[in-house]
Amino acid sequence: MDLIARYASTLDAGDLDGYVNNFAPDGILFERHHGREQIREYVAMLMREGRAGPLPNGDVVYRHFVGSPTINGGDGRATVHSYLLWLSLGTEPPINAAAEYLDECVKLADGRWYFATRTLRRLAGRPPGAARPADTAERT
Repeated sequence: MDLIARYASTLDAGDLDGYVNNFAPDGILFERHHGREQIREYVAMLMREGRAGPLPNGDVVYRHFVGSPTINGGDGRATVHSYLLWLSLGTEPPINAAAEYLDECVKLADGRWYFATRTLRRLAGRPPGAARPADTAERT
């Protein structure tokens, strides 16, 4: 449960190093980003574009709210399922989108849990930064 919470808090805080360190060295994010270096490049791009973390001026725009996960496994491996709500602060309605995560997690030699794979399936709405037809220049 700590890993799930750290994922959201490091992303929302713009803590790129903390975010990347939630993944095993050979971890996979969203089936396309393999290893910590690719994960770092992808999430750094999201942060530069204002689609994750605080804005350059420090304003907070998005928050990730993750529901209580279901966790199955043991002996250093677990499968985790959780739901996610993306909130855009200062907008009406504030809920941008809903999604679910399916994770494969591993406990490494340091005794900490990491994502081996993290998969996201959008259920409704648009994730932060997804362009709207009428206002693609605006931050969403």
